[in-house]
Amino acid sequence: MIISKGRNYIFAHIPKTGGTAMATALETRAMKDDILIGDTPKAQKRKGKLKGLTAKGRIWKHSTVDDMQGIVDPAGMFVFTLVRNPWDRMVSYYAWLQAQSFSHPAVGLAQSLPFSDFLNHPMTQSAVAATPYRSYVTQGAHYFRLEHLAQDLAPLWQYLGFAIPVEQINKSARLADWRPYYSRPTQSLSPNSALKILLAQITNLIRNRSLICKNSQVPIRIVARIRNHNAKLVWTTVEQVIAVKFTIRRLAK
Repeated sequence: MIISKGRNYIFAHIPKTGGTAMATALETRAMKDDILIGDTPKAQKRKGKLKGLTAKGRIWKHSTVDDMQGIVDPAGMFVFTLVRNPWDRMVSYYAWLQAQSFSHPAVGLAQSLPFSDFLNHPMTQSAVAATPYRSYVTQGAHYFRLEHLAQDLAPLWQYLGFAIPVEQINKSARLADWRPYYSRPTQSLSPNSALKILLAQITNLIRNRSLICKNSQVPIRIVARIRNHNAKLVWTTVEQVIAVKFTIRRLAK
């Protein structure tokens, strides 16, 4: 997480969405009084400055904006976060857990179960359901897709008055393509699987007018005003369109 009172923005780091890369890029232009929370180089150097802070919730790299009550008032600030292709995010989460050596129920679960069973396990379902995207930010926050940062970050760079390259960091030891992880058995997911919960959260963002596409022919993008009707969500990767669409009920102008 980054809180910049000088530049009037808050970056909330949702797990497994490329947040470390985003934070690393932003901290290259960090102001002296910016609050950097995480394991990025500059955040580690400023770690001592966090000891005197008192917040409503836990102070760590995945803190929510609400957790930071007592440290910052987000009213009027540019609050943003990153979101990721739900299929890819669950694969990333699973692969990351498998590589860990610390003791945690989720680590043990990922290291003992195949991917499909991990998605369907009640523990995974509960973890995903308890932390929807919107719980990390405030109403009216900006959501930028990891797969389309060059396009989606334009409003942020315009707001800041400069642009910064965002390079991939913490690449996990897994297949680059998420699709092989979803074999035919995996596709028979339970109605309450973690993946389906995550997909529902993305759909809610659209219904709440946070992620909107202008028409059914282009990838979803963030827009200030809603002018689309009977739109379809088409989440894209760098290579090709994922063949999954959600029909969204008619939205008023």
